[in-house]
Amino acid sequence: MQGDTPRNGFDAALKPDRPLVRETPWLAEIARTSRMRWTAVSPPVAAMLAVGLTAILLAPLAPKPAPIVQGLTAFFCGGLMISEFAVAVLLFVQFRGTRRPAHAVLGGAYLFSALATLPYLFTFPGALIQDAQVFGGDQSAAWVMSAWTLTFAAAALAAMVLESRPEGDPVPPARAEPLQRLAVLGASAGALVLCLLGAIAPDTHFALVSEAGWSGLYVLVNMATTAFLAGAIAFGLWRLPARSDLFVWLLVALAVLMAANVLAGIGGARFSYGWIFARLGAITSACVLLAYLLSVFAYRHQALGRARDMLEHRVTMRTAELSRMVSERDHLLREVYHRVKNNLQVVDSLLHLQAARLTSADGRAALVDTRRRIHTLGLVHQQLISSHARGPFNAAPFLADLCETLSTSFGAAERGVRLRARAEDVDLDLDHATPLGLIVSELVANALTHGFANRSSGLVDITLQRRGRVVALSVTDDGDSGDVSAFLAGPGLGGQIVRALAAQLDGEIEAMRDGARTAVALTFATPRPA
Repeated sequence: MQGDTPRNGFDAALKPDRPLVRETPWLAEIARTSRMRWTAVSPPVAAMLAVGLTAILLAPLAPKPAPIVQGLTAFFCGGLMISEFAVAVLLFVQFRGTRRPAHAVLGGAYLFSALATLPYLFTFPGALIQDAQVFGGDQSAAWVMSAWTLTFAAAALAAMVLESRPEGDPVPPARAEPLQRLAVLGASAGALVLCLLGAIAPDTHFALVSEAGWSGLYVLVNMATTAFLAGAIAFGLWRLPARSDLFVWLLVALAVLMAANVLAGIGGARFSYGWIFARLGAITSACVLLAYLLSVFAYRHQALGRARDMLEHRVTMRTAELSRMVSERDHLLREVYHRVKNNLQVVDSLLHLQAARLTSADGRAALVDTRRRIHTLGLVHQQLISSHARGPFNAAPFLADLCETLSTSFGAAERGVRLRARAEDVDLDLDHATPLGLIVSELVANALTHGFANRSSGLVDITLQRRGRVVALSVTDDGDSGDVSAFLAGPGLGGQIVRALAAQLDGEIEAMRDGARTAVALTFATPRPA
């Protein structure tokens, strides 16, 4: 088949695998820049072509006289003032973010145009007062309009030149506010100059409008304005498409304004269709850029909304992940505490078996005391398991369980001795609960062993209170404990344990004897209130 036939040398020459001419880097850059410019300007160019076609279609109708509509000038000035003032505000808002000088100049141009509607409204006959104007003469409105459009076109061209310059990059933040203030002051000063021009415009010499229509001077000024607008459009198409979408759509607005200016000149006089088309075109020109800026701000609002939703989703996912990690940590800590408790129980069982094999009473007593201390450690871990391993736990149930265990170990109930534990709103962590529990165990064991050896009734009272950052422990009994100070300071193992653990807590311990009652008080500070 033909498709399976190998290519001969002739075919290879016609369809080479490599290009015969290698594209140079500068040529590739020109091609890339051209593609970028065409992509950027294709919609605005289409819009400008549509504007030009519309102006051509309306040109034959422009010289014809139109019906005089009362309030048309007021409507024109009001609509133009609102739309161009909105554009100026949005441009200044954008300048706050970009700090590009061209945005400030363009914002000042639109603010000037918005303010210029006032002197035009005051000087146009019949706009506010029937068959008269607020101030000025017959030529005032024409002079104001001509100076207005010419100044705006020049300011738009200046903004484009600033935007095209490499040094037109953002100004320092310290200069942004003065530059915006200068643009506002310049626009206000320009509007005042228009008011002055309207007040002193000559009625005879240098006339722009007469009963016959536009004068030659008006046509000359109109052509100068059109030339400025055309120059701004040509310059923008040449330099700006790949740099700023704002100025690309400004070209469309200027094209509409230029078409309106041309239709006004073709109209030849006031109250012609060209004159009316020119006013509607001026409002349309402002609305073009207003629509673009509103779309930009709407897009940014949507982008912020999407970013906010994405951030909220990420925060939700992160919160869920952290909750899962905390849950896993709690589970791991509970498992650790549980295993430690089980290991302590194993050690206790081994000591129990070892004690059963001993024949020495002192040896069995030592192992019993060791089992009691190990059981105290197990109670601490049991409380940590019950508190979900989230940190400090309430000391009240811990002391209650400890006292119940000690009472059972020493047979306190059979001997008529009662153990009472009270903890008032005190939370303990592992670093404080372990030494505190062992201290209570040693003090209660000493009281039950020596204080009630020959007694058939009695009370051992354990209280735990918090005073700010200080925790106070008191172990009081009404037995015959004798000199407790000797127990605390003596060489016995119980006293050594109490002293060592009190030092570990960085606390102060004190023994007191008040009549028939013996009390041991321990105070220590915690890092923060529970």
